Amino acid sequence: AGYFMSNPLDLIDLFIGSEGTLGVFYRVGIRPSLLPRKRTQLLIPADSPEEILEIRRKIIDWNQVQEDKPVSAIEYFDADCINISEASILPEISANGGILWVELEENQQDGEILELFASMMEQEGLGVDRIQIAESGPMQDQIRHVRHQIPEAVNRWIAVHHLQKTGLDASVPEDSFPELFLKYHAQKRECPFPVLIFGHIGDRNLHVNFLPSSREELNTAR
Repeated sequence: AGYFMSNPLDLIDLFIGSEGTLGVFYRVGIRPSLLPRKRTQLLIPADSPEEILEIRRKIIDWNQVQEDKPVSAIEYFDADCINISEASILPEISANGGILWVELEENQQDGEILELFASMMEQEGLGVDRIQIAESGPMQDQIRHVRHQIPEAVNRWIAVHHLQKTGLDASVPEDSFPELFLKYHAQKRECPFPVLIFGHIGDRNLHVNFLPSSREELNTAR
């Protein structure tokens, strides 16, 4: 796909995407930062890719005007991801839907950020009742586990069917992301076998994994 280029140039992104072709790291400096006093994880289901994009955009816009930028992560799982993970903790959604996993960080224990977030969702007409809140450690651990279960499930599928792994991992500029996201889902609907779409939707970086069951389907995926 080539090197990651931007203006101004971001050396970190350039080296991360270079896969060792520009050089290797032989020494790394680490500067620890203080952990937030409180982390809250939210699961927000939606019925369509268009609704996912709308909620995502509202969350990003809200976060940009907050002083402490409390949204630390926005992840996405489509319906097939939820099915393959067999995670009972995730809410049920339609076959064309998906879930946003949003992580909020705050330095106070009073839950003010969560209240502000819920207020934004209500004011934007996005529905507060749909939000599933995970404030406890065990519940948050279960959600994180789901994120790791998905690629593991993909690897098991490929191993069982004795096929090569086929997928996409792309990041595009913000103004191009909605078009790419909708195109992924349009092609998924036309595909004769399962396709998983998941990843760091807040950073416009999604993983698309094809799950063919035969050599013929593998050729279609390619």
